[in-house]
Formats: sequence, C-alpha cells, structure tokens
Amino acid sequence: MPHPLRRLAIGCALLAFQVGEAAAHDRVYELYDWRNGLGNETVLGVAQDAEGFIWIGTTSGLLRFDGSEFKRVSRRSSELLPDRSATGPIYLMQDGELAVVRDGVPVPVLDAHGEPMSASRTFAAVSADGSLWFVSAAGAQCLRPDGARARVADVSTLGECRAVSPGPGAALYAWSGGTLLCVEPSGERRAVARMREPARVLERAAGGVVALDWDGVVVCVDAGVERVIGPTLGRPCDIVERGGTTWASFDTGLYRIGSDDSIERIGAIGEIPGGPALLVDRESNVWMPNGPAGAGLFMFPELDTVQLSLGRDKFPRSVVVVDGAPWFGAWWGAFRAAPGPHGWQVVDVDAAGWSLPVSDAAGRVWIASNDSFTAWSSAQRVVTAPAAGVRDNFRGARARDGGLWLPTNAGLFRVDAGADQPRRVLSEFPEPPVAVESTSRWHVFESSAGDLFVAQDERVCCGSADDVARGGAVAWRRSSFGPGMPLTALAELRGFGVLAAVTNRGFFHWDGARWIALPFAGVAQPVPRGCALAAGEDGTVWLLLEQELMRIRANAQLSAGYEVVERLSPRQGLPGTRIGDIAADGAGGLWLVLQSSVVHLPAAARARTTPPWRMQLVEASVDGRAVDLGAPIELPYSRNRLQLRFAALSYTERSSMRFRLRLHPDEPWEPALAEPVFRFVDLPSGRYDVEAQSSADGVHWPEPGVSLGFAVLRPWYLQSWFVALALVALAGAAFGLHRLRVGALLRLERQRARIAMDLHDEIGAGLGGIGLLAELAARPATAPERRVELAGRVAEISARLSGSLQDIVWSLRPGATRLESLAAHIVERGHVLCADGKPEFVSEIPERLADVAISLHVRRDVLLIAQEALHNVRRHAAAARVRVRLEPLGRRWRLSIADDGVGLRGATTGASGASGLGLDSMRQRARRIRAELAWRDADGGGTLVTLVFDPTADTSADAEERR
Repeated sequence: MPHPLRRLAIGCALLAFQVGEAAAHDRVYELYDWRNGLGNETVLGVAQDAEGFIWIGTTSGLLRFDGSEFKRVSRRSSELLPDRSATGPIYLMQDGELAVVRDGVPVPVLDAHGEPMSASRTFAAVSADGSLWFVSAAGAQCLRPDGARARVADVSTLGECRAVSPGPGAALYAWSGGTLLCVEPSGERRAVARMREPARVLERAAGGVVALDWDGVVVCVDAGVERVIGPTLGRPCDIVERGGTTWASFDTGLYRIGSDDSIERIGAIGEIPGGPALLVDRESNVWMPNGPAGAGLFMFPELDTVQLSLGRDKFPRSVVVVDGAPWFGAWWGAFRAAPGPHGWQVVDVDAAGWSLPVSDAAGRVWIASNDSFTAWSSAQRVVTAPAAGVRDNFRGARARDGGLWLPTNAGLFRVDAGADQPRRVLSEFPEPPVAVESTSRWHVFESSAGDLFVAQDERVCCGSADDVARGGAVAWRRSSFGPGMPLTALAELRGFGVLAAVTNRGFFHWDGARWIALPFAGVAQPVPRGCALAAGEDGTVWLLLEQELMRIRANAQLSAGYEVVERLSPRQGLPGTRIGDIAADGAGGLWLVLQSSVVHLPAAARARTTPPWRMQLVEASVDGRAVDLGAPIELPYSRNRLQLRFAALSYTERSSMRFRLRLHPDEPWEPALAEPVFRFVDLPSGRYDVEAQSSADGVHWPEPGVSLGFAVLRPWYLQSWFVALALVALAGAAFGLHRLRVGALLRLERQRARIAMDLHDEIGAGLGGIGLLAELAARPATAPERRVELAGRVAEISARLSGSLQDIVWSLRPGATRLESLAAHIVERGHVLCADGKPEFVSEIPERLADVAISLHVRRDVLLIAQEALHNVRRHAAAARVRVRLEPLGRRWRLSIADDGVGLRGATTGASGASGLGLDSMRQRARRIRAELAWRDADGGGTLVTLVFDPTADTSADAEERR
C-alpha cells in the first residue's frame, strides 16, 4: 500500500506583529490530506492512544492512523475531547453522545441508569492521567481510567461553570464566577487566579499558568498575578507545551509563546491556519488539525528549528560563525544574521562577487571584494586592505599557527597571525595550464601535520604549508578524482586524517600518498551524488548527505577507523533538501546552508532523540480477504496466499524507515523493504513463527520487534483424520486380504478333505469290495458258477466306481459352473445307469436352459443327490421307467426324479423309510446346500423324489469360511 506522501512546506510571511528587518521564520511540516488518504473532510480533533496510534475525529467519521495508512473506524461525525494524556483512553463525542474507544471501536459511555451520556465539548475534558471530566447541570463528575465514576463533592460551590480544561495529573481546570479553579477528583479545589474568561488553560512545567482568553489574547498567571501578553490573535483553539516551549492555536494560526513573553507566528497567513486541537505525541511531534479553513492535518516534527527565507537574490554557499552570529557567503556577495527582538534579522554585507567569508583565530571575518580585503569584527569593519585585481575569495582555511589562507581569483593569499595585510603566496594554481582567473574555484586546507591541500575542480595538490608560506620551491604531490568529479570540501578528522568530499564519488581519506574511499559501515544507502563535509566539535567531522547529517570521530578499534556519534535528520527539523555547509554556533546549535535559505538548529532540537516505537500487526489477509487478528491464523493448503501489513508507530523519518521479516527465529532475515507489507504465496505446510522488525535507517535494528504465529494446514491427504482413516482402511484391507487368503486356504483344504472323503467313501469302499470278490474268485474251492457271479459283481462295482470318479472329476472342472452343465451331466449319468434299458431313462429337461450360475458346493451336492436317487431306482425300485425333470421356481429350481416301481413301502433294504444310509446321505447333502428334499409315492404308483434348491445358495461351509 502506498507510503504517505510527504510535503515539506515552507511559510513565507513576516510575523503578524514583527518589526524591523527580521526574516520569515519558517517551520518544516508534513501535511496529511486527501492526497495521502485522509479524505476531504474537516478534522475536529486528534489524539494518541497507549499503543501509539493516532486517532483523528472528522465530520465524516473516526479514523486511525498508523503512519502509513488511515483506517476508518466509524462513519459518525466524531469530535475528540481536549486531551493531555498520551497513554489514556480516547474519548470523543458522536452526535453529542460521549464515547470511548475500546478494542479499536467507539463504545458509548453509559450513565448510572445504563443510558448513553450526553455532553458538550466545552464542558468535557481528559486530564493528564486519562480521567474523563464532564460538567452538567447536575454537577461535575470524573470517570477514572479504570471505569470507576466519582462525583465531585459539594458541586454547588462551582457555581455556573463556563469552561473546563485538562489539568495536571487527574485534576481539572474550571472557570466559574471570574475565578479559575483547579478541581481534584476528591472534590478538593483551589483558586488559581482571578482572571477574565479563559477558553483553554495550561500549567507550565516550569511553573505558572498560561491561558487563552475568549477575547483572543494570551494570559499568563504567575503567583496569582495575571498579565496579558501580545495583541488580540483571534478565536482561541488549544494550547500545549513541548520541551519547555508553549504553543497556542488560534483560528488565525499557530503561535510560539516564549518564556520571555514573546509571541511568534508559525508559517504564513492562510497556509497554516489554527486548528481546533493540538497534540504532542510521544515522539514530541506537534499535530494540529486544519480546522474550518479546510481539510487536513499538520504534523511538525521540530518546531524549534527555524528556517530563514532569504529572498530571490540570496543563494548561500558557505557559513562561518563568530561570536554566535552566522556569516554567509553567496553567489553575489555576503550577508549575516543578527538576533533581534522577534527573531533573527538578515543584514547585507558590503561585498560583491563570489565571496565566501573566512574567520581567523582572532575572531575576524575576512571577505575579498572590489580590489580589497575587508575584515569584520562582529558587525564592525576593522580592516580594509587594498588588493588590485581581487574580486572574489573562495573557500579558505585557518593555518595551524593562527594565520589564514585566502584563495581568490587573483591567487592564494595568506594572512599571518596578528597581521592586517594579506600577502600573495601563489599567483596561480600549482598545476598548469588551468589559470587562476578561470571560472574554477579553489579549495584550500592546512592539516595539523603541516600539509597544505590546494584543490581546483577534480585536481588536488599537496605540499608543505611552510614552503608555500615562505614563497620558496614546493614539492607538490598531485592527484585527481577524474573528469566531472570535483572536490567540494576538505576537513581533518582528529586521529584519522584529512577527508575530502567529491561530487559523484562520495568521501575519501588521504593516506599520505593517495586518496582512499572512506568505508561506510554505518550508512544504509549509497552515498548520494551531492555531498559535503565540515569540521565539527572536538576534532570531529560532519558528513553532509541528502536529508541527513552524520558526525563522526576516529575510533581505531573499529574496522572502518571511525564511528558515528551523532545523526541529524527530519526529526530535528531538517528540511528535505541538500545541505551545502554547516557550522556550530557555540551554544550547541548549528547553522545549515541550503540552496536558497539557511536553517538554525538549536541545541534543544539537536539533542532531541526519538524514543523506541512499537511495531503492530494492523492487517492480515488470506487470498485478499481480511482475517480476524484476535484469532489463530490458519491457512488451507490450497489457499495459502498470505499478506501481512505491519505498522511502525513512528511518525518521523518515514522515508528512510526499513522493515524486515523472517519466518522462523533460527532463519536469516529477509532483505529489508521500504514498505511494511509482506506477501507469501504457496508456503509449505507447517507452523511459522514470524518475527518483524523496523529500523529508522536500515542499519540499526532495535529489539524487540513483533511476533506472529500462523499455520499452513496440510493437504487433505495428509490431514490427521485422513491419515487415521487411511490407516484404518489399510489395516482393514490387510485384515480382509488375510481373511480372504485364510478363507481360500480353508476352502482349498475343505475341498481336498471332501475329495478325500469322496474317494474314500466311493472309491475306497468299492476297491475294497473288488479285492474281496477277487480273493473269493481266486480260491480253488470256489465253484465255477460262483466265480462267474463274482466276476459279474466285480464288473458292476468297477462300472459304478468309474462313474463316481467321473462325477468327482466333473464337479471340479471350471466349465461346470452353469446350471445347464449340471443338467446335462445328470442326464448323461442317467443314460449310463440305464444303458441296458432296465429301467428306461426318460429326460424331461429342456436342451436349452436359462444361463444361470451355480456354486461349486451346490452343483456337487445336487449331482450326488440325483445320482443317489437314480442308483436307488435301479437297485431297489424294480421300475420299468424313470423320469427326470428340472424346472424353475422363481430364483430357485426344482429337480424331480419319478419312477413307476414298487414305491416306498415295497422297496428293499435301503429304500424303505428314511433309515437307509443312502437316504441319510441325501438329507445331509440337502441341508448343507439349504435345499428342500422330499420323497413320496407317485400318482399311479412308484416313487417321486423332489429337490428344491437355490443355485447360488450360501452354504454353511462358505459362511464359516467367511467368518
């Protein structure tokens, strides 16, 4: 999301009641309006909560600002109450009802009856400890931050209360009956002063009270004595104190009230109008709504820093400070700034051409112009020395013996210590053919080691300063930085050496023979094209970069050889433009030279530091949809596009702020970004513990940052429930396969057992009988007739055994799984048994049957039952004809075997009743295949055997195997 647009604006008007030649005292500010997300609406108030968010009440709703983005919380017109607490609750009025912000949402304040409370902004205020005071016809009440309400005792003594204002601690200032009262929550009150009607009241940290009167004047009260300062300024709005300085807002503008009762207007009339409320945030930035004059919100990072607009004809190039007053050299002449009753006054100096003032050890300022040298002491001309042909002097330097080096268009001059007349020591630049009279300027600098550096454009010559001063022969050591890379300044860092600033190259260090690029371990961004340097205090050096100043000192213990001891940036009020030169004022302040103006940075602004700010996660979205930050964040595997937006709750130096993040504490940090927005796509599943940090410069990363945990869920096929189901299914499948295998083995084993049993019962018994008959026939005593009978019986048994063996083999054939095959085999067996026509075999089974599958056990047992019935007919029925029929009964089939023999009662052994072994075997087989077996006398004589069976019946053996 876009970074807030910056506007560094400069006011251009004289003070409303200023006299003399004082320059306009402009302030650097940032303006938030519709161009960077605030919206085209009137701001009614501003406050900061305990976390550091800025809350803005407007005619169109309540907004929260995190330094990067404005978030609309409510669309009801919201007016924030006067607030002196930067860590207390945010109270506001919405359509006349009191509300408090809780968990980022405005909640109505309820009275004892549970009804929303109504109040007027004039009679409600928030004290320094976050207590809410409101005054109504029923009296004054104080709502403490913990929610406990305390009614002020004996409220009748307040009389008619005309206005309230936040007081010190939990107290309230109330004006009633011509007396300003300070009221405590306990009900205790004290009279502050008898005074005219105040609108807003402030107790200064150093003592005394400052009030804005409804008449538009400023009233100071010390020891109970009231005094009015300044003229009528307009309708009063608000008053705050920051760093010992009082700032008052009127509808005509913002004013600075000094401890000496001076009043200074900030900015130009119509450009910085006063707003309805002021806020000093925890970074000491001053916030002011634009008020009725228009929409917008002003933020002043440093109100004590003063920028002097010099006019169209003054373009400063350098600065020196003598006795606390700055002298400036410009393209066309020189000027100085002098303190006046209402600020600094700009005074021209009688000089022309390219004149860069240079100060000597005696405190004199030297300027070359109009064929002469002039030395000034404070504001008085003390020396004028003729010098034919001299029009300009360039950047000079002091000599180590107290003298002065003055490079000019006519050569290099030297002013010896205590002398009043400069003398020429070089008539041209040491390296021909470039002449001194060319448009190139000189830079001269003498080091503590006695080396004199003379630079012109990109060329630098180094020789003995003593030799040059004597006018003797000089052994110059020459160097160059290359075409288009001119040297802009020289300075010496004590204990380190001489430094040079070079356009398009950066900073260099002289090692005695050559220039070496200065390592920049403490600078986050590349050195800009335009850079300069200047001497600092105590042997330090200022490095002048774009929008930033660094003061360094030597430190041999560091690899770079130096350390940064001070940084100045927009938080101190530096304007957003390149700085050309710098000088200390002797009182801890600094004078800075810009392209068309100069800036005075007082000691208070220079000493200002930004307290550690807090980072907050302000927004998280998955696939573009916002998620609840109060709930655990879980991303589905298929939709894990996550965006996190953090906020570093600092409102200065946003342009240089950097942000970094890592997904796990043991992982390296991702590359730093200029925006606090991080996006992740297609993250692997797992748990992530995100850490985020912010830095003011991208180099120093204060701890701690902010932590956030979220999880990317596994795909559905790796989810625990699916894995559990898969394991259960796998176990079930394995168990099922095991059961199938065991069942198959059991079925095979039972099949073998049945085959063995059949072979034993059918073949074994028959073979045993054949052996006995053969043994009888082989005896010598056996009569021939008997042998013939025995041989016939052997043949009969052999034929029966052959048929039984064929039946067993047939029942095992794969092709015998259809009902039609079973019927055909029964008919075949009937023809074989009745091959001699006794009895006659008649098949009433159709040649084509329905295509019906039949199980192995059913076909086997049905075949054996039919075979046993046919054997009984042949052996015992004495029948002339036997008929076989197979017909469907729904899903079941009925097999009928009928003969015209003697019937059940006339049958011989094995056929009578149900006691025969053959019939018992038939019954067992029928039960095994869950069939219905019946015998009865047939109509017209004989026996009818019926078997009703299901071809696909689940036999008891199959069921047991499955279990």
